[in-house]
Amino acid sequence: MEANAVDPETSKQAMHNMQGAKHLLALDGKDLFKDIRQLKIDRVIDLFDKAVHQYARANEVSSCDNLEKTAQRAIGTITAPVSRAATIL
Repeated sequence: MEANAVDPETSKQAMHNMQGAKHLLALDGKDLFKDIRQLKIDRVIDLFDKAVHQYARANEVSSCDNLEKTAQRAIGTITAPVSRAATIL
């Protein structure tokens, strides 16, 4: 047998192992879905609070609150109610 020749059984086993690894990664992704989405929501809300909130009108703040609640419901992680409307001067 040549040095560069590939054994069909070895190749088949490697493909099987690769499929198994892909399956495990997919399961991890599903387990972490809520955490990943929550981090994204938190990042957007933090940006709004730090950079936009001071310039936003009351109805825009209210819209942001409603969007946050909708996003929380969509991923099933409702937390304590957030109200930014009270902080507008």
